[in-house]
Amino acid sequence: MKKKRLPALLCAMALLCMTLCACSEKKTAPTHEVLTVVTECENSAGLEKEFNKVYPEVRLRFVTREEGADGFSEEGDIYALAALPEAAWQKNCLVDLSGYDFSARYAPSRLSECSTGGSVYLLPGGYTVLGIYYNKTLFEEYGFAVPDSFAELEELLPDIRAAGVEVSTTVLESFESAFQYLFDLGDTMFLRTPEGLDFTEKFFDGIVGADDAWESTIEYMQRWIDLGVINGDFRGKSAEEALSHFTEGNTAFLITGEPFRFTQTEDGGGDRYGLLPWLSPDGTNNRYITETTGYFAMSSELEAPDNRQKLEDALKFMEFISTAKGQQLLSGGDPGVLSPLSDPEILWDENYGEIVKQLKAGFGAPSAVGEWETIADPVGAECVEWYTGAATGRELIDVMNRALKESLEGRTGLTDMPRLHREIPEEQQGEREGSELCMSKYSPLWQWVSERDGDGFSLTFEEVEALSGCPLDHSFLTCKKELAAYGWQVGKISMKEQKVSFEKL
Repeated sequence: MKKKRLPALLCAMALLCMTLCACSEKKTAPTHEVLTVVTECENSAGLEKEFNKVYPEVRLRFVTREEGADGFSEEGDIYALAALPEAAWQKNCLVDLSGYDFSARYAPSRLSECSTGGSVYLLPGGYTVLGIYYNKTLFEEYGFAVPDSFAELEELLPDIRAAGVEVSTTVLESFESAFQYLFDLGDTMFLRTPEGLDFTEKFFDGIVGADDAWESTIEYMQRWIDLGVINGDFRGKSAEEALSHFTEGNTAFLITGEPFRFTQTEDGGGDRYGLLPWLSPDGTNNRYITETTGYFAMSSELEAPDNRQKLEDALKFMEFISTAKGQQLLSGGDPGVLSPLSDPEILWDENYGEIVKQLKAGFGAPSAVGEWETIADPVGAECVEWYTGAATGRELIDVMNRALKESLEGRTGLTDMPRLHREIPEEQQGEREGSELCMSKYSPLWQWVSERDGDGFSLTFEEVEALSGCPLDHSFLTCKKELAAYGWQVGKISMKEQKVSFEKL
């Protein structure tokens, strides 16, 4: 932002007049119009307080998505989004931030995730890192070599078993986690290659199926299953039970879809843990998986001529969150959320220093869960069967193809983007976008749920079947997004308790 400079005043009388006028203007100057920040975060008081210490003239109003009856239904000036929107929506509804100085403060690897056609419409928040946890203390005690490739992992496992150490604990509480393990491993094989990215686009356009492209990844995952590194020992058990087992201290590896701590106890005591990337066969394509906590964008409505002051204020907000202080506030001080900035003065936690170096060297990839969300649940459910020996990789590919077919038929529901007054041109809308209410065999259940009072409740699997009038099968995982059109969403599906939770949007 440019600072206004007052010209030098040579006349004392003129100076006095200017001073009196300035005082008068200060008393009568209109306050800045309020900036509306639409966010999913319920507690933004700390961020607002610190921001106003730097920019006291800017007035912010934080609106959580719960305040709108239909997701992000309220118009906003700044949006904090949980996922990357469609490219067409970004281009038509957001301000291009690539030309502003604060954009250059972000690490290229983090900013490239937000890049669309050479433009940057969103700034990334902090990110978490996922991989394979291992018990460092146990490795040191037995003299195990930390593997740098799958080949080295294969050589290590006989020594682990000979020492009486359990190979791995795999968390299987949710279908999403089971799905994620497959795609994390796929990032070491095919998904992040130019051919893999091209396949992903064609797959969701219905041009190609999963058969040929996924063959190598399926075969590779089968090797991990055969070795017992990916296993179904904790199927039907909670994540807490699986994590508790790992922290007992006699398990070499932990496979989990959520960040975990680096010590045996929550107070920092006991065994020390490390984090490995997902290993490629020879180690040349290892991948840490990164998950960005959120993205920040400005509505293009701010570029209207009558919004000049609001635009300047919004840029001040983006400037503030692009500092180390701003990122710290956004993360809530969580050491497991890493800064997206490239500031060389940032001191990384001792557990993440080497990991960040690996990420900068190119051994990282963003999580694929968001890209494949429309088929994540049915594929994840079949992954659970596969990991436990109740299904095969071939059957998984068949489920993937069926889930895609159902998705293309429009049975996966609605997009969840902020609704601005200006419509996206029809020719730029993706074939998968739309807001027509999809009908399925679960429509009687959706209607019944929409008529309930309160913010949430649970039903047993039997109750879901009775209300739907049909069996509860894999199609439920694909069709559940239809419920958003009724103002509700499907929450946790507990295989252990045989229950489905429902939450009001």
